[in-house]
Amino acid sequence: MAERWYDRLSSILGHEFDERKSIILYADDADFRQTNIANIGEGTQGVTEGARQRVVLPMAGTYAETDHVLGHELVHQFQYDISQRSGRFAQFIRLPLFVIEGMAEYYSVGREDALTAMWMRDAVLRDDFPTLDDLQRSGAYNEYQYGQPFWAYLAGTYGDQAGVQFFRTALDMPLDSAVVAVTGLSPDDFSARWRVALEDQLAPPAAGRSVPGPDRTDEELEAIAKDRRERAEAIAEGDRPDRPRFLAYPDSLPRLTAQRLLARERETGTINIAPQLSPDGRYVAYLSELDLFGIDLFLADAETGEVLTKLESATTDPHLDALRFIESAGTWSPDGTQFAYVVFAGGDNEIALLDVDRRDVVRRLAVEGIGAIKDPAWSPDGTRIAFAGVRGGITDLYVVELATGEVTQLTNDRFADLQPAWSPDGTQIAFSTDRGAGTDFVRLTFSPMQLALYDVADGTIETLGVFSGVKHINPAWAPDGESLYFISDRGGFNDVYRLDVATGEAYQVTNLATGVSGIADLSPALSVAEQTGNLAYSVFEGQRYSVYRTEAADAVGTPVGGTASNAAAILPPEDAYARSVVQNYIADATGGLPEATTFPTRGYSPKLSLDYISQPQVGVGTDPYYNSGFGISGGISFLFSDQLSDNVLGLAVAAQGTFKDIGGQALYLNRGKRLTYGAIAGHIPYLQVFYDRPPLEEPDEVDLIGFTRYYYRTYVTQASGLASYPLNQSQRFEAELGYRRLGYDVEYDAYYQTGSGCCGIERRELDSFSIDPLHLGQGGVAYVGDTSLFGFTSPIRGSRYRLGADLTAGSLVFGSVTADARTYVFTRPPGFPRRTPVTLAARLLHFGRYGADAESGRLTPILLGNPQLVRGYNPRSFDSNETFGAFVDRIYGSRLAVASIEARLPLLGVPQLGLINFPYLPTELVFFGDAGFAWGEAPYFGISGPPVGGEDLVCDVEVTCYGSTFGDQKPIFSAGVSARVNLLGAIIVEPYYALPFSRWEVEGDVSPGRGVFGVNLSPGW
Repeated sequence: MAERWYDRLSSILGHEFDERKSIILYADDADFRQTNIANIGEGTQGVTEGARQRVVLPMAGTYAETDHVLGHELVHQFQYDISQRSGRFAQFIRLPLFVIEGMAEYYSVGREDALTAMWMRDAVLRDDFPTLDDLQRSGAYNEYQYGQPFWAYLAGTYGDQAGVQFFRTALDMPLDSAVVAVTGLSPDDFSARWRVALEDQLAPPAAGRSVPGPDRTDEELEAIAKDRRERAEAIAEGDRPDRPRFLAYPDSLPRLTAQRLLARERETGTINIAPQLSPDGRYVAYLSELDLFGIDLFLADAETGEVLTKLESATTDPHLDALRFIESAGTWSPDGTQFAYVVFAGGDNEIALLDVDRRDVVRRLAVEGIGAIKDPAWSPDGTRIAFAGVRGGITDLYVVELATGEVTQLTNDRFADLQPAWSPDGTQIAFSTDRGAGTDFVRLTFSPMQLALYDVADGTIETLGVFSGVKHINPAWAPDGESLYFISDRGGFNDVYRLDVATGEAYQVTNLATGVSGIADLSPALSVAEQTGNLAYSVFEGQRYSVYRTEAADAVGTPVGGTASNAAAILPPEDAYARSVVQNYIADATGGLPEATTFPTRGYSPKLSLDYISQPQVGVGTDPYYNSGFGISGGISFLFSDQLSDNVLGLAVAAQGTFKDIGGQALYLNRGKRLTYGAIAGHIPYLQVFYDRPPLEEPDEVDLIGFTRYYYRTYVTQASGLASYPLNQSQRFEAELGYRRLGYDVEYDAYYQTGSGCCGIERRELDSFSIDPLHLGQGGVAYVGDTSLFGFTSPIRGSRYRLGADLTAGSLVFGSVTADARTYVFTRPPGFPRRTPVTLAARLLHFGRYGADAESGRLTPILLGNPQLVRGYNPRSFDSNETFGAFVDRIYGSRLAVASIEARLPLLGVPQLGLINFPYLPTELVFFGDAGFAWGEAPYFGISGPPVGGEDLVCDVEVTCYGSTFGDQKPIFSAGVSARVNLLGAIIVEPYYALPFSRWEVEGDVSPGRGVFGVNLSPGW
């Protein structure tokens, strides 16, 4: 497959690789999700990594889909190679995604694509088709579904070579200029012609077909008419109209008469997919992004559409990593008490059995040797579950006995077998398969998915020839066992059909202008209630998915037969189909196929090679105030890894102007197994600059201005071993063991008398400062959990916790304990707009040092007044040394405990999350309350403090000592309001106003009823 794609793409793109490129293939998508090369989500089918141009993908459910994804990713590989070798990589990564992904989709799929045509037809029928400027500036349009038609129109109108020329030209100039250079049209003119082509070609086949949508009141119909008039007037005046405010199709098309069950205006979500009716037809389980973050499993009333409860959420369940939703649906037990669905857990797929009433997973079925599981189907007698499983890259049908857990493989061949469905009497299993005449494993051609029947008694398979040359997926039996419902893209439209199994006659049940569809081409979108025969199916409308219900009596359908034109699935211009180079090479299965069918293999041997060199950073600074000279700082880092990124080595070097300030660090990690281990070693100088009175250590020194500048360095030299063992994607154990040396050095700017008078300045060592270095052996373990979901500026849902203990021995002996728990309750208060949820956040934190040297002066005191802990008590917020001195013991110590609560409201954001739609400066309004308690005495030594010589410091009359004992200490409290602002994704700024209640007790400090302003430069906790 790869060699064939390389032959195709190198020919049309006019480009050859000058070195071998890596293709990393996983046996199934469960293994693919565990790759160390990139972060993989449920919706990712493949990825091309840019640093080393590695293509990474799993074996998909069918060979045809694997072939498509491989071709798509190899286009990306060519894009990377062309841009990097031409020195235009920086311009390439600035190209809009619709250009990058659309090109990959067009050159791997071609011009015939019923799913993409459905998206385009929906857009033009609703009069909501974007311009090129819209595609570049708005995130509202899917880059794949709009990018592929863009390339199809460009290459179809101006020739496939013009498409290649456009890509290369876009690497040399802005995109709009590239459009003009290749087409001779302005971007607006090109957009207008593209839109007309889509309307002329895709709208006529929709004539007479029904359109989905909600029922409208007279007021809404008038508002729609007014919106259309205003848009028409704007176009007539040469202005760009706003997007339509309503989901509305042409009045000339008939309305879909099925019951609209789950839809956006019914507040069930905008992505409502994989509906599964309960056996009695009273309930429907479905998958949706209703709660905004990820796809969750919900239960709704199948009569009214009311959402009754959330059944499962992988985002908040620490035992699950994700729900499988792209190419799999769930299944009800025959008695309707349990629901089975596929989850990712422990690195593989498992079938979870959920007690619907208790909303509790009562059992999880893992199948040894099968990493990827799809499409569970409960048997009519309730004793077995059939499913599609991927083993060794091949998808077959299996059955698991619920009583014993025994697994039986039903099919065992190279064909793809998906979406099993038991007949009502349990004697047959209908499924979708590529066992058609077009499948040839020598020529690597694959038939569209067909329907087949598996005889449970004797294992024989009968392929059902319904329509020719089109897909047949998602079989579902009628209660009488005589009819089989399914989805087909016959005629270029995805519709529901009914097959009379005995006669072979087919009937069309739906006749939609858009389509019955899930997210992907093979996604299940249909179910039938086992007892009532009612149908539920997801319909694509307005770039989202709604669920409709059809009564059994209305699902008989009209007879259809023969072949139907596929013109509705072809992207414009239609006349380019026959002359398209892309279409021709897709049709030529043997072109580029190597003669060899076997290739040499060898074991994998990891070898490190360079992945990345950071941009060298150099900075120069001068002192305009004290003429103390100038400084130079800079740094560079390197990243090495093997082909699988299982072994990673990072190196970094940094300097801050002098030889003393040169530091470096090396980190190695081995991530090839579940247990990640590694080591870190380095020497890092930390420089602090402050002002104090001059020491006058030398006879020629003078006190010129009453103070001077000090340069205080702490040198941290360390070597440690690291380990991490994940229990799942949200929980892990961590451990570290190593050695650390802390050395110290102080310099100061000395003003001295010169031979000609006063004065010179030079940097000198502070001889009176001679603290012995610390030699510390350190070890620690921690248990960490994190199911939180991050919003624009802080976590807004889930929980986080860390329980850790560290032991330090050597020059100092003490232990440290960390107990940190945080929870985030995502709620939608009554009366609030749906786009403005509130997160109620709570935190409990304890950190403390314990043991013989826990209160040593060699350790920096812990500051409870850090604004990330308790706001309103930052030492910088005190107006005078007197007020600070009167309060200092309450905000320093060697141990602390903190409790915080916050109400987080998205103020500025996107339409789905934000009171005001302003995505350029996401802002969160926060109401907070903080409380803290610090205890334990903490000696503190300054540069001009008591005599030092290596001995430890204790609290006495000569040593500054912060903090109080537990019995003498008092807690501190504050409350207030803040706004967290995300500045262009670079930094989060939190200005706050806090009422420091405890400071009101100090005379001369903050007056009662007044507060203090402050700023945090960090995300919310």
